[in-house]
Amino acid sequence: MSSAAWAGTTTVVAKIIKTRVIFAIAAKYPQISPNANGSAGVRLKKPETPAGLTRQITALEADLANTSVAPAQTPKGGMQRLERARKANVVTNLKNKRTRLG
Repeated sequence: MSSAAWAGTTTVVAKIIKTRVIFAIAAKYPQISPNANGSAGVRLKKPETPAGLTRQITALEADLANTSVAPAQTPKGGMQRLERARKANVVTNLKNKRTRLG
């Protein structure tokens, strides 16, 4: 076997082993997850705290207070209403999550 073929084979085997190790670690520790595309590597998730969620809620509520309640009846106004509704939904979800945490 040529040295180039040998190097290619060892690289493939190393990638397979690395991927298996990453997924084994991710299975054992739920705060670690594989990358979104399934490649080898991890992204550590920061644990959410009630104080952190409160900061996010406060920022979103301040942003909601600064937006107009009734935008114009235009496509742009429709998008503003959708964005406002999405932010209100995110605030509700964060409040529910904060309640569950503690």
